[in-house]
Amino acid sequence: MIIFAVNNKVFININSSTMKKNLILLASMVALLVSCSSNKNEKVVDIDGNEYTTIVIGNREWMVENLKTTRYNDGTPIQYCADDSAWIKAGETNEAAWCVYGEYGSAQEAVASTTFGTYGVIYNFFAVEKDKLAPEGWRVATNNDWVALENYLVAQGFNYDDTRSDNKIAKALTDNILWKQNTDDGLGDIGTKSSFVEKNNATGFSAVPGGDRRISGLYVFLNEQTFIWTSTVCGTDSTAAWARQLSNTEYSLVTLPAKAQYGFSVRCVRDVK
Repeated sequence: MIIFAVNNKVFININSSTMKKNLILLASMVALLVSCSSNKNEKVVDIDGNEYTTIVIGNREWMVENLKTTRYNDGTPIQYCADDSAWIKAGETNEAAWCVYGEYGSAQEAVASTTFGTYGVIYNFFAVEKDKLAPEGWRVATNNDWVALENYLVAQGFNYDDTRSDNKIAKALTDNILWKQNTDDGLGDIGTKSSFVEKNNATGFSAVPGGDRRISGLYVFLNEQTFIWTSTVCGTDSTAAWARQLSNTEYSLVTLPAKAQYGFSVRCVRDVK
């Protein structure tokens, strides 16, 4: 590399192919950091006063935490269903419902719990479909939002093995601190914590293993899996919708249909202006 000055301007002549490759690699890394960076200038606040940080990935801005609101953005309360019978009834009558993972007798106890602070609220799909769950200016992520996220991350090299085909982005979406250790030999799985550690939460998305609530009211898979609703129904009615799953034994972000009576987490998103 030759550096020289002309009329108070500095010019760099790169005459090494190795240096050229290194500079190209550096430029690519800088571009990636810019395109997948935290938005630290603004706090998002829901109708209940819960605050959320955000991350820009591609052309969308995502909330880093699961949604925690217990009311719609117009102030209307959502039904709290603590016991199994209330949860089952809400599902049978297509009523919106929320809960927090575990056995909390009242909404006040649930909101005051560390589980609420860490994992957020679990909603049935009837709460999601009202289109008033997200804070003003935001939306519950659609199936297309998730497809765009997956495609962008794969194309940008966020697969655990640095390939740019297939879906191996689970590690890059999750902070593995809360995830149960995987005893299987799946090197790229979320729960295999000693391998590909540089990919752990490389996006800053910070998905947490909040488990889910079954139609029967049973809570399952805390610290092992997370299920996240999209706002997109399967077919022509709201009896089922698309969701996303991350598991400590998987390396992929999984797409699956789920009955509306299930209880899953929610992530919100908006387009970058």
